[in-house]
Amino acid sequence: MNNTSKQKNILILGSNSDIALDLLAKLEILNHNLILHYNKNNNLIYKNKKFIKNIFIKADLQKTHEVKRMFQTIKKKFSHLDIIICNFSTYDNSKKINQLKNYKNVYNINVFGNIDIILSYVKFFKKKKKIIIISSNSSLRGSPSMPAYASSKASLDNLVKSFGMIYESANLSISSMRFSPVLTSRLIKSKGLKWINKLKNKMPSKKILTPSDTSKFILKKLFTKKNINGKNYNY
Repeated sequence: MNNTSKQKNILILGSNSDIALDLLAKLEILNHNLILHYNKNNNLIYKNKKFIKNIFIKADLQKTHEVKRMFQTIKKKFSHLDIIICNFSTYDNSKKINQLKNYKNVYNINVFGNIDIILSYVKFFKKKKKIIIISSNSSLRGSPSMPAYASSKASLDNLVKSFGMIYESANLSISSMRFSPVLTSRLIKSKGLKWINKLKNKMPSKKILTPSDTSKFILKKLFTKKNINGKNYNY
């Protein structure tokens, strides 16, 4: 792993998740400045008292004025923001899967929320910067149970390629990480173990990733010296 000795300012969007918590523990050991975003509650974070020393920032990422205020707050504390990890998303509402409202809700968060973050980041910070978007391999294979989620991730992957070309001259490196299903408490709660085991058996590897698996992969890409701009990675 390269370039971890220099302290960096890192914003984690959607820090109240199993993947983020595992990543936070690894980043804290490396002594980086961490800004932890949450939306409605941050119980998972506060249960881990070792994270209290970091900066917490609340914002509804569906509201442009709150995104703007979040970046303004960060800029008052730090002259530069080195890295953003976009770890926020929402799933389909299984009871409304045949309704347009379901697709609008998912796209507003998963697609337009990320676009707003990218545009604001470029506007507020001018020096060399990096965004990593947490995607899903459902963007490649589709999902009959989560069609809005899968298609929104496919849109994000394509946006990464486009924005990689548009903003390369603005010192922005952007990439996405397409993960196989990750065994998080959120997935278990929303889909249930029966659904997860059925999905697991359909996977070529017969394996579902853990939060630790994904955080290790993210960490490698965070500090690599290789050019990862405009790329979609599969894991």
